[in-house]
Amino acid sequence: MIQVASQSRITAADLAASALSRRAMTVSLSLSAWGAQRLDRTATKKYTRSNQMADDAAKVHKLLVPKDALDPVTKAHGRASDRHRNLTLPWGDKSRILSAAAYFDYSQAMAEERANCEAAHRGFVAVYPDLVTSAPNRLGQQYCASDFPSADVIARKFGFKLSVMPVPHGDDFRLILGDEIEAEIRRDIEETVKRRGSEAQRDLWTRLLTTVRHFASTMAEEKRTFQRTTVTNLAEIATIAPKLSLDPDPELERICAEILAITDSCDAESLRASTKLRGRAAEEATAALRQIETAMQGAF
Repeated sequence: MIQVASQSRITAADLAASALSRRAMTVSLSLSAWGAQRLDRTATKKYTRSNQMADDAAKVHKLLVPKDALDPVTKAHGRASDRHRNLTLPWGDKSRILSAAAYFDYSQAMAEERANCEAAHRGFVAVYPDLVTSAPNRLGQQYCASDFPSADVIARKFGFKLSVMPVPHGDDFRLILGDEIEAEIRRDIEETVKRRGSEAQRDLWTRLLTTVRHFASTMAEEKRTFQRTTVTNLAEIATIAPKLSLDPDPELERICAEILAITDSCDAESLRASTKLRGRAAEEATAALRQIETAMQGAF
């Protein structure tokens, strides 16, 4: 059963930027693909004039290949993006932050996603010559051979790139601006890192809160149907959250351990079959939810 602990803990606001740079790194994922569209200027002009529109009021684009031809690539990129986000925390505009403790899980997951994406890329390039062959019939009078690059060029338009960088800190520059200006720059860097660290921790706790709340509310409604992922998602966030944390947090670890005790004691099928088991899971998840809410109060 979940028990409330009164021990104090280090809040996200207490994260030291210099220490954080030794415990975490920033990562970014860049996925690229051929757009398979081309602006049709002739069709655009015809459309705007026939509808008495300004020349810049609309644009007509040709979809050069059937929409479903790129579906495997789109789905592979979507899965990779989802796992990238799920195994990291927000950091700035384009980067995410990854704790050293979660690096193995992240690198293993991204290796799998790279393989999946690159297989989807190769799959499209393999069928591309057939798509080019069928394009004249498909596009009719709007077909233009120059719209279709060679297969080698197309292959280079697909990409999967991971960038790993250290978390910046106040000594990450070498400028001669005078002590006062340099001190101000250092303060700005340290404050930015501290603020982003706090935001990342809040995102982690909010993610845990949202998942537990969904599980608790679902279990509390006796006749409500649910997918297996309602249980597996709860187990996954409870497993990864302590690793994602940018600072060791005993309370987070304790709450996640208690949540895992819930998911280890039952699966989706047993919860569907037993009203008693489902009620107990709802009570324990609700207790965990209260603890999460208490932990977050005043911390962010």
